[in-house]
Amino acid sequence: MKILAISDFHGETELMNSLVEKIEDKSPDLIIFTGDVVKGQARGDEWLSAQEEGREPVKDKEEILNEKNEDFKLYDEFYDTLDTLDIPVMCIPGNMDAPEDVFFSYLLGKYMRSNIKIAQENIFEKEGYLISGMGGEITNGSKEDFFTLQYPYKEADFALRRFKYAPQKKILLLHSPPTGQLDLDKGKHKSEDVVNELIRDIKPEIVFCGHAHKAQGKEQIDKTLVVNPGALKYGDFAVVNTENKEVDFGTV
Repeated sequence: MKILAISDFHGETELMNSLVEKIEDKSPDLIIFTGDVVKGQARGDEWLSAQEEGREPVKDKEEILNEKNEDFKLYDEFYDTLDTLDIPVMCIPGNMDAPEDVFFSYLLGKYMRSNIKIAQENIFEKEGYLISGMGGEITNGSKEDFFTLQYPYKEADFALRRFKYAPQKKILLLHSPPTGQLDLDKGKHKSEDVVNELIRDIKPEIVFCGHAHKAQGKEQIDKTLVVNPGALKYGDFAVVNTENKEVDFGTV
């Protein structure tokens, strides 16, 4: 099976035509997207400012309310375009694809019978592989689902328990990369070791991740191939052959 993997779009709509051309050229059997369609700048800025100032973040700021309308437009353009390609798309939310209730109610309401499949806490089968995922940031910290998507490790572990028990070959979608080379951002790690622990516990054949925009690459965790396709906002993608685990990186 040929998989084309992308992540971290962040509202760069001018890349959509080039992405479609690249997908048509590569003719994958499956498209995987590991999160962050929207920019989420207003929510993210308020979340970080509140943490730095030791206060509760404010949800009803004007810029946050206005950003919601932009988010809907970006979800529409991104997923509508992919839906027209007649190729199944397995996706999860990124940490910026918040609030959680907006993401899931909007996508499930619009794309339930389309080529767009939400892999978060669901299990799909494709050519002998089971596919599931957990988006957002997986952390040792607390849960947050409005300003950003942040899931405690125990919640992620519980959400993926059925997937873990399945005897079939597995492909796991994560937004959070494992710590190592694939989570580096300007020399600093963006992830936590609990992601590595989750991967070792589930033992998938392949993991697709994202979040660290400049850490395009691959590495092994035990027998698991882990691929960060890089950020689509920079045009990056990866193509993986599941038969021989060959990985090719490219730019649209």
